[in-house]
Amino acid sequence: RPLQELAGDIGALAPDRMGQRIAVGEKASAELVVIASALNDYLGRNEAFVERERVFIDTSSHELRTPIAVIAGASELALEQPGLPAPARQQVQRIHRTARDVERLIALLLTLAKDPARLSRSNEVVVLHELLPEIIDDHRHMMVGKDLSVVIDELQPSSVSAPLHIVQAAIGNLLRNAIENSDRGEIHVRLKANATVTLEDPGHGMTPEDISRIYAQMARGGSRDG
Repeated sequence: RPLQELAGDIGALAPDRMGQRIAVGEKASAELVVIASALNDYLGRNEAFVERERVFIDTSSHELRTPIAVIAGASELALEQPGLPAPARQQVQRIHRTARDVERLIALLLTLAKDPARLSRSNEVVVLHELLPEIIDDHRHMMVGKDLSVVIDELQPSSVSAPLHIVQAAIGNLLRNAIENSDRGEIHVRLKANATVTLEDPGHGMTPEDISRIYAQMARGGSRDG
């Protein structure tokens, strides 16, 4: 019974609560006291580790975002200058776009660093039929020099409850992959009322030799490089 009670107390520990300790009664055996003491020592060291992680995340959030915000703001002001030469404007636009991408990446990484329970509390209502055109516009620069276009076939009103940065990354990754792996044609985007996003791209295609090589890799037990 004492071991069962100790196991129950350990099972009731909540990872997101600080200051938890295992208590044993005055009549507990010396063995149980040693086990509880060692576990409490571990809980204290683990709390210190979690606190260091929390401080790092909070500090990174500020220290990383501040210089990126300066770069984005300065490039935005530079783009408003009327006499900016066209070649310089293209480079400043690239700086501005990259700064915004890094901003979103930092926000995404800091969001993913949160405990799942905290993450669910940071959910917001994301209106997909308004967000999708913005994501497409953010990726149009990747199609420069390609005979490629994005066509929105269907855009039914729908929304999801989730962290905005994760939704942006999930859809953005799909669209970026479609653009990077297509040279010409149309990428078709559809949004259903049940919040299903579908992307269809023309793709590079695969030669018979490529297909044979992949099937051969699968027959040998798969490949880890793709």
